[in-house]
Amino acid sequence: MSFRLLLLAVLVASLARLDLSSAECGGDSTACGAPPTNSDVDYLPKNTCYGNTDTVTYSCSGSSTGPSENVCNSGSWGNPSPTCDVFTCARPGVENDVMLTPNKTTYGAREIVAYSCSAGDTLTGSSSATCNGQDEWNPSAAPLCRASCSVPTINNGAVSPTEVTFYEGDTATVTCDSGYGLEAGSSATVTCGNDGDWEDLPTCLETCSMPSIPNTNYAAGGTLDHGQTVYISCDEEYSYQQETVFEVTCFYDGLRYKTVTPTQCYSHCPAWSSPDNGAVVSTNYHESTATFSCNRGYHIENPDDTTTICEDGSWDRTDPNPPNCTALEGTDRVTLVCNSNGFRVLIPLDLMTDQTGGGIHLQDSTCVGKANNGYAVINSEYSDCGTTVQVNNYTKEISYINRVQAEKSTSGITTEVFFDLSIQCIFDQENLVSTNVVIANNITSALGFRSGPVFSLQFYRDDLFDEERAPPFNLYEDDLAYVKIELQTNPGSSIFGTHCHASPASDAFDNVYQDLLIDGCAVDTGVTLLDTPEEIFPKRATAFSMSKIQFKGDDNSIYIHCYAKVCGEGEDCSNSCPHRRKRRNSDGSWYQRVSNGPITWNPEATADRQLDETVVTYLLFGCGVVSTISLILVLYVAYRYFSRKAPPKGESENSE
Repeated sequence: MSFRLLLLAVLVASLARLDLSSAECGGDSTACGAPPTNSDVDYLPKNTCYGNTDTVTYSCSGSSTGPSENVCNSGSWGNPSPTCDVFTCARPGVENDVMLTPNKTTYGAREIVAYSCSAGDTLTGSSSATCNGQDEWNPSAAPLCRASCSVPTINNGAVSPTEVTFYEGDTATVTCDSGYGLEAGSSATVTCGNDGDWEDLPTCLETCSMPSIPNTNYAAGGTLDHGQTVYISCDEEYSYQQETVFEVTCFYDGLRYKTVTPTQCYSHCPAWSSPDNGAVVSTNYHESTATFSCNRGYHIENPDDTTTICEDGSWDRTDPNPPNCTALEGTDRVTLVCNSNGFRVLIPLDLMTDQTGGGIHLQDSTCVGKANNGYAVINSEYSDCGTTVQVNNYTKEISYINRVQAEKSTSGITTEVFFDLSIQCIFDQENLVSTNVVIANNITSALGFRSGPVFSLQFYRDDLFDEERAPPFNLYEDDLAYVKIELQTNPGSSIFGTHCHASPASDAFDNVYQDLLIDGCAVDTGVTLLDTPEEIFPKRATAFSMSKIQFKGDDNSIYIHCYAKVCGEGEDCSNSCPHRRKRRNSDGSWYQRVSNGPITWNPEATADRQLDETVVTYLLFGCGVVSTISLILVLYVAYRYFSRKAPPKGESENSE
């Protein structure tokens, strides 16, 4: 029903229009009135009446949609009016590498722009857009020009995924074949760059196989990537060649160790106790040597008992107790020192009635002794003072022989009124020139004696080294500790090659420690070598200052442990610094260990001192203020006093 009504309405309107056109055109039923038009549409020619078959042309200031002409056909126009769009669109917002065709700043209604990229790049997104409304592009999303990377080829490896196109910013993962690994420090994730190349593309290199090293953190072995560095650590109480940590790196030619190549770590030996009246020096490491020595006046009867070697947790000395240091007879206290170019004899003055030392002489009676630090000392070169030479071509030894004598008319040793001691210095004939090594030194079998030197280690209040400090004591945070190691025996000899370290324990071989001096050189930034009042030749002491050292834990106690060597007169004991840091060791040349402590750097004491210093500052300031006020009062009183004594103005002092 509604469709019929709509059709009737259209018919009525057409008849009305036809009647109107006929009326305007003089009743000509074939003529047409004005053509149909829409907004923004114009036409030519413009007439009131158009005859049958007359034509008009439409125009549009924007974009026209529909017929461009219309024809009068027996009283009616043949076409509807076209539409006219007059909106514009600004240039699409795209990246600089996206090219536009046509490329201009303003586009008309319904105009189409095409997108494209430079060679080598790929367009992602729509390839064109249409201006569908005022500054409205369809589609609105701008495309991108993206560089693409081809799937890379990895020697001895592969990349995943593979069946995709990689664009700028996309990532891939590199995996290496069995037996190969990425170079140490490189990443398995790679990124496609903006130039179409992969960034930091790694290489797969042959890995290194770490063998099994018993008693270490690599007891089960392992695998190292090329360039990778790891540290092999011995288990607790184990070592290899007296070291406990080893650095190894995987290179093209396999594993390279920084120092030694450990095959396994060996167990430490139990620590020795010092013999009565003696001392022991040892690290307790595998293949290390424990050296026993006796205090002056004592000796170990069997020379083979002076050393023992650690072999994987067991000492080669079968007796679990240290050797005995037995007392020497008075005559056994005579000491002979054989150097490379001469010898020295030392006889304690307390064995002699002549305290000048001149009561003894060598084969040449003009070579007499002199008193020095409690000893009668005679020095001679091997070509002087009646020294004779014996060469044994069978044993390849050279012996230098002399005699120490005292005449009846002078003095004696112990209960004898006359004595005659034979002395010999024996050298290896073949090594004399190259090494100057003393093979043996003897003063007859009855008088043979070699005892280690004695050192002392003391703390002092300042670098004057004139006031000792006995531990335990506290230091402020910024205070320095002053330490001196001094040779107490061996007159005429020098101290050198001092080695000191700090530890939180009284045991010198505690695993936690900090080196201070090695071979007489400071190896810690807080340590400064100092001169002492005894800095004359021979050098008898090593002194240094040290700043605070803090070990982990609540206890701030610090112990100092030192070793030193002794240099005889005429020997070359020069040493240069800096010295390379190394692990503590004991190779037999360290004669005695000395320790002292504890000392403590106390933060609370520092806070108290700062408070005390603040109080003193305020007290000094208060005293200064009081003094100033007092002076002003004195001056004021003086002024008032002399003002009253002065004569009135205009009167003479001599007026009666």
